[in-house]
Amino acid sequence: MSEEILWNRPNDPKGRVDDCSTCAGCGSTCLAPMTSHSAVTSRNSDHADRLPARYYALFLLVWLSLLVGSTFYAPNLDQIPFVALSASLFGIVPLAFPKARLYTRQPTCPLNWAIALFGLQLVIAPTLMVDFGVVRETLPLLPSSGYIDLAMSLQCLAYLAFVGGLHLSRRPTVQASGPEPVTSRTAPKARSEQVTIALSFLGLGIIGLGIRFPSFSDLLAYFSGHAPLPAFFTDTTTSSVSTAISTYLLPCLGLGVVLIWCRLARVVSRRNMWWLVPLIVGSGLVSIGAYSLFTYNRALGFYPLFALIAAFSLRVRRIGFGLLLVVGSAALVLLLAFGALRDAYYRTNGNELALSSVGPASVNNSDPNTFIQTYANGPQFLAFVLANPPNGGRLFFGSTIASSVLQPLPRIGHLVTPGSGGTIYNALIYGRNGVHDQLLPVVGELLWNFSVPGVLVGFTLLGYGIARIQQRFLASKFLSSAFGWQYVGMWIAFLIVGSVEPVAQTVVDFLPPIILVLMINKTATRSHTRGGATLRGAHRPGSEASPARVAEPTPSRVALGDR
Repeated sequence: MSEEILWNRPNDPKGRVDDCSTCAGCGSTCLAPMTSHSAVTSRNSDHADRLPARYYALFLLVWLSLLVGSTFYAPNLDQIPFVALSASLFGIVPLAFPKARLYTRQPTCPLNWAIALFGLQLVIAPTLMVDFGVVRETLPLLPSSGYIDLAMSLQCLAYLAFVGGLHLSRRPTVQASGPEPVTSRTAPKARSEQVTIALSFLGLGIIGLGIRFPSFSDLLAYFSGHAPLPAFFTDTTTSSVSTAISTYLLPCLGLGVVLIWCRLARVVSRRNMWWLVPLIVGSGLVSIGAYSLFTYNRALGFYPLFALIAAFSLRVRRIGFGLLLVVGSAALVLLLAFGALRDAYYRTNGNELALSSVGPASVNNSDPNTFIQTYANGPQFLAFVLANPPNGGRLFFGSTIASSVLQPLPRIGHLVTPGSGGTIYNALIYGRNGVHDQLLPVVGELLWNFSVPGVLVGFTLLGYGIARIQQRFLASKFLSSAFGWQYVGMWIAFLIVGSVEPVAQTVVDFLPPIILVLMINKTATRSHTRGGATLRGAHRPGSEASPARVAEPTPSRVALGDR
C-alpha cells in the first residue's frame, strides 16, 4: 500500500469497505481488499501526474528548429546528425513510455532529477558542443568525430535501458497524504524521541568537527579560504585514526541540523507560524555548511540543499516548476562563481602564492559552456575512453568496478586503488599515476568490463532502482524520510553523468546516518499502523457511531491520527 492508509475496519480482517462511493472518485461500490483497490486507483492517477505528451512534441519542434538555425553559424557541424538523434530520442521515448515523463505533481523528486541529468547529457551538452565547440578540458587530445558519434549512440542506448528499468517496477506510484503517523496519545513521546535523535546526531557531529578543526580559527580559515590547504586536502593517500573518525562523524552534524530543520518546518506547516520561516532558512543554510566541511566539492553543499527543497515541497508546500527554474538558475550562477574561487584557492595553495605567478587555469570554471559539458560528462569524454581501450582491449570482467566500489573502505582502499577504473582513466589522460581528479563515465567503465551487455544490464538496474526510490520518496510520511530518499536518489542518479567512485565514497561516508534515520522512521510508521491508526470520524469499537460508512468525503485528505 506504499505506506498510505486509506481505510481501517478493525472488525474486517480482509480490509474491505462497505461503500466507497467517494473513494478516489470511482462512484461505485467496491468490495475488493483495500490494497488492490488502492493499487488500481493509484495506477490510474499515475499517468495523470506525468507531463502531457503535447509538451514533448512541442519540445521536439522547438529544439529541431533551433538546431536547423544553428547550421548557419555552428562551428562543429559534423556531429549534427547524431546530436539530432540523441535529442529526438529524449523527446520521443516518453511519448511511448509514460514512466519516462516528468512527474508534475512533485517537480522536486528523484525521478525528475534523473531525467534532468539525462537531458543534460543527451540534449544540452551535445547542443552546446555543436554551437560553441567541443570542450577539451584536461583531455590530451580530442577524439575523432567517429568516436564522438559512437559515444552519443551508446549514451542513447543507456537511456533506453534506463527507461526499460523504470517500467520493470510494477508497483503503483502513491503519494502520501495526511500528517506524520503520530497519534495525539503518542505525540509528546514522539516529539521527545525526535529531539533526542536530533541532539544525538548533533553531538556526534560536533565531536567530528572538533577532531577535524582543533580550533575555531582553523574552522574560520577553512570557510574564508585565507589559509594553507588543510592536511586532509593535501594528504589523501594515508589516513590517521583521528581523520577516519572525523570523516565518519562529520555527516552526523549536517543530518542533526536537518532533523532540527524538519521539526521547525512541521511547526510552521501545522500551526501557521510563518514568522519562523527565517529560522527555517537559517537552519537550512547551516546544514549546507555542515555538509560542506569535507572538501570544497560543490555537490556536497548543493545536494543537501535540493533534498531540503524536495522534502519541503512534498510535505509542507508544493514548489512549482517556475520557482524551481528560478532557484536553479540562481544556483548555477553561484556554483560557477564558487568554482572560480575554489580554483584560485587550489592553484595558490590557500593564497600562499600570487595568482599571477601560477599561470592560467587548465579549465575555465566560470564558463557555463565548459561547466555543463564537463559535469554532464559530454560525449567527448566517453569517446576518449572508446579511443583508448586499456588492458590491450581485453575485458576486465568486473575487476575495475569492484576496485572502485572498495576504494573508500579503510585499510582496503589503498590496496585496490591501482586497479580502479578511475585510476586507469586518469593515467590515460595524464600519462602517469598519482593524479586522480577526472571522473570515468559509467558507460565507459561498463564497456571496459562487460562490453555493450554490461551497459544494458547496468542502466536497466539503475532505472529500476530510481523507480523504487521514487516510490519510497513519494510515500514518505516524515520530512526526514523525504529528505533521505531524495538525497539517496540524487547520488544514485549521479551515475548517469558521474562515476562509480564518488558514489561509493558517498555511500560509505554520508549515507549510514541517513539510512539509520530512514529505518527509525519506517519502524515508527509500522508501530503506529499495528497500533490501530484510526480514521477521523470512523467507527471505533465501543462507540455509538454507525459502522455502515467508514470513509470520509475526501480520501485524499485522510489523516492517520489526530494531533
